[in-house]
Amino acid sequence: MSKKRCLAKISHVIAPAEFGGLEQVVINLVSGLAGRGVEVDLTAIVDREADKHPFVMSARDARIDLTTLVIHGRKYWQEVGLLRRNFRRSGSRVVHTHGSRVDVLAGWAAHREGVPWVSTVHGFTGGDLKNQLYERVQVARLRRADRVVAVSDDLGNQLRERGVGPGLRVIPNARPRLPVAPPAHARQRLGLPQEGFLVGWVGRMTGEKGLDLFLTSLRDSAMPSDVQAVIVGDGPMREELQARTDQWGLTSRIRWLGVVSNAGPLVSAFDLVVCSSRTEGTPMVLLEALAAEVPIVSTSVGGVPDLLGPEGGILVPAGDSAAIARAIAKVYGDPAGAKQRAVAFARRRASRDVFEHWLDSYTALYQELQSDPRSVGVST
Repeated sequence: MSKKRCLAKISHVIAPAEFGGLEQVVINLVSGLAGRGVEVDLTAIVDREADKHPFVMSARDARIDLTTLVIHGRKYWQEVGLLRRNFRRSGSRVVHTHGSRVDVLAGWAAHREGVPWVSTVHGFTGGDLKNQLYERVQVARLRRADRVVAVSDDLGNQLRERGVGPGLRVIPNARPRLPVAPPAHARQRLGLPQEGFLVGWVGRMTGEKGLDLFLTSLRDSAMPSDVQAVIVGDGPMREELQARTDQWGLTSRIRWLGVVSNAGPLVSAFDLVVCSSRTEGTPMVLLEALAAEVPIVSTSVGGVPDLLGPEGGILVPAGDSAAIARAIAKVYGDPAGAKQRAVAFARRRASRDVFEHWLDSYTALYQELQSDPRSVGVST
């Protein structure tokens, strides 16, 4: 029997948003492990009817062994109790959490059950005082985790500075080699015109993702007037940002597509992908852009410089909408050259099987946890 099949049950836990990069990473990891013969399941904590949740539907489409826990409001004790029972019932031997809420609650439940707990930290949102308080609680809990994974060196350094210790590893995100739709087909699927220079932005509409910066760049004098923006995703800032761009007279230049199921293979619809985040780990949208061989403009945050290096796209300072506008104008001025460079970089990177190495790294981490009795439920 191969080492890959020697692992006992790995239970992943997430409290998903509608859908985004973190959610796609979890689906890729769980389905990739299952494809290797690892016994793995996934628990999704949702606040409404599970059958209508985009993440739940995507997980089921991926044939993942899925349990949903519907929790209305802040019933934290109930949530911990349900998680503990779920871990017992499924025979969990490692609990793997993704996201601040489940780091705190599912991590605690795992240790109460005497089960090793690993967390993947996908990034911090920053923001207002309430979010900063939540992050402090999360980090305090992460200091008690058996292992912590950061998705970029930058994020790993942040965690070390905040006292997350010797169990910390850095494993950058990856994606499987999936078919990419031809550009014309992708545009048709998304209801986009076949002609015109389309700049895509994909993500959750929250402050740290910086959609406001990209939208502001459309007003800059450096921005060509016929650039069209395509926004994929949703989030709490959508209504405010749509109202703002309407006031700016940009309505005809922006298409708001909302949440698009399985959007990754459709990134080929764009002439350029923009990541305008104020903070990041390793963004899935950039991995999808690389797979589609689409030029990239991104803020130089988190794991982005490590992912793209000096040749994988145009990097601009975080928070600088004017720099975003100038970078988009540069690609617009030489689309063939930008495409050629994007194709060359993406193909060099694709020569390495990054996804299989990613799965190897997590598999080795689980084996380490299961073979080290000192790591089991080390704290509560």
